[in-house]
Amino acid sequence: MKVGQWNRLLASRREELIKSALREHLGIKEGNIDELLD
Repeated sequence: MKVGQWNRLLASRREELIKSALREHLGIKEGNIDELLD
């Protein structure tokens, strides 16, 4: 995923899509994602 794609995703504020992308592209686990997004 390129920087522009991440920026659009984050700007969308669609939490489920952001979590999915973090899991898929960065290998971040669910518990850690919740800490990052708070």
